[in-house]
Amino acid sequence: MEKVAVELINVTKKFGEEPNQVIAVDHFTYKFEEGKLTTLLGPSGCGKTTTLRCIAGFTELDEGDVIIGSKTVKDLPPYLRPTGTVFQNYALFPHMTVYENIAYGLKIKKVPEDKIRKKIKDVLSMFQLEGMQDRNPSQLSGGQQQRVAIARVLVNEPQVLLFDEPLSNLDAKLRVYMREEIRSLQERLGITTIYVTHDQEEAMSISDKIVIMNAGKIEQIGEPVEIYKKPSTKFVAEFIGLTNFIKAKVKEIKENKIIVSVNSSLLTFHISEKFEKGENVFIVTRPEMIYFVPNKDLESFEGVIKNSFFMGPIARYEIALLNDEIITLDEANPKELKRKGEKVILKVDTSSAFIHKSI
Repeated sequence: MEKVAVELINVTKKFGEEPNQVIAVDHFTYKFEEGKLTTLLGPSGCGKTTTLRCIAGFTELDEGDVIIGSKTVKDLPPYLRPTGTVFQNYALFPHMTVYENIAYGLKIKKVPEDKIRKKIKDVLSMFQLEGMQDRNPSQLSGGQQQRVAIARVLVNEPQVLLFDEPLSNLDAKLRVYMREEIRSLQERLGITTIYVTHDQEEAMSISDKIVIMNAGKIEQIGEPVEIYKKPSTKFVAEFIGLTNFIKAKVKEIKENKIIVSVNSSLLTFHISEKFEKGENVFIVTRPEMIYFVPNKDLESFEGVIKNSFFMGPIARYEIALLNDEIITLDEANPKELKRKGEKVILKVDTSSAFIHKSI
């Protein structure tokens, strides 16, 4: 299967008329890497599904271009684009069998019946659906219906695979299983894949790259680890997992290091941007980057447990600092649960957390 890149250039889509017009996608420009799985991630209404529909041809552009491989496709109808879309609701024909659903696109293309049978036999084996070809969709589980929907797309050999929130109708355990299946399939086939979801964990676990969207625009692009550990905006930091923003003040700057104060504590961080002495900044840190220590020193700070939650593999604490800020700390494999009102001493993993002036 030929690997192709997908490039969007200033793609813009508006709905409605002035003054109530909504810009769903706002000059979106990005080149999706060939053979990789890239996720469009963001909250409801951010424009991710509209962007996907612009690629598939289901939504007309108001501005911009869509290029697949080396060819513009913006004026082509969906059935002439080298894409295949797996929809949120599977879009299986309820009156057709599994075989007939998968064969539908091939018959529209007038593929010879013997080739259809061979292709469907292969794809049924690939998706572990052997023996189910004569069942109707209502006789299948949610996971099996999802496999049929993907098989129906792949049997037509698209150059680009598009997923629109494909797991949102499945229960939690099945979602985890199916996302692993989708990732394994994508890696095996090496097909360029664009995946839409609002589920951060889902995006982090399957993506080569993540494009964070907000209000029709790109907020940040990066690999999952980069997005999680180095969010470039406050929106990204808050949208991806839990984030603490601890107020601090720059005390001293030494080459590529910065010393900041939190109440009476002094913390040292490596930096790559410029700061000024006396400047107010934020320590940006995830809950697992803060930990309890038994004794106070210059790099630790004090707090009081406001709430504690046992969550199986972790204990989550809401802690009030001396300046009345509330932070969240996750303790892995807790031996016992600290109680509300208990005084604690904390440290920040300064090798993982970072300083930001404008987040």
